[in-house]
Parts: sequence; structure tokens; C-alpha cells
Amino acid sequence: MFSEGMGGMNRANKVALFLTIAGCLVLPLQPALAQYSIQGEQPAVGQLHVQEARLSQQLTNDYNQGLIDPFELSNMTRDLDSIRCREEAFRMRKQGMTPKAMAKIARDLNSFQTDLNARCGERRSYTVAQQ
Repeated sequence: MFSEGMGGMNRANKVALFLTIAGCLVLPLQPALAQYSIQGEQPAVGQLHVQEARLSQQLTNDYNQGLIDPFELSNMTRDLDSIRCREEAFRMRKQGMTPKAMAKIARDLNSFQTDLNARCGERRSYTVAQQ
């Protein structure tokens, strides 16, 4: 029985074996399904997180008021999430969040705020104080 090798396996068993092996090899490469976003019941701690929460809320409010369309909302949400990911990457580095990295994220958030204000035609300003 074992001397037949793979030749004795039918096609369905070979496909199942291949898919199992491929799945085991690809599974560790998949991103974690961790949730980063700040939820309403979670307090925003720190200057950057307060700014991120405020911008996220402003995006939702501007969409609800009809100041931005769904396409702009999704693109801007993606952009804000990318800033959050960069911040998290800085925090995960060996040296942690340095003042230089914090200033970079603050600049990115201020730039995002300026872009959002320009799109909505209003002059709102919630800038992060530079350190």
C-alpha cells in the first residue's frame, strides 16, 4: 500500500493534500486580524490619538452633512488609516516613538486636516501642537 507512493492516491486526495500544504504555508503570511481603530467607548489617549479620533469624527460628520461623497469618504478614511499604520509602525520599532517620528505623524495629520477642510469648504482648524 505504501510502496505505491503518490501513484496510488486518487486525484481528489492529491488536490486535497496540495491545498492543505499550500494553506499551511500561506497562513503565517496573512496579516493579523487585530483592530487598531479607536472605538467610541475607548478614550483617546495622547495628543496624536485625540487628533485621529477628531478627524475620524469630522469625516463622519462631513459625510452625514453631504459635504463629501461616499468615494471621498472611503479614500480619506483609507488615507487616515495609513497615517495610523505609520504611527503604529513607529511605535513598534526598537526605539519606539521618537520626537522626530511624533512630529512627522503630527505633520501628516495636520496636512490631512488641511485637505479635509479644503474639500469641505470650511475653515476648521484642529492642529496638533508641534514639539
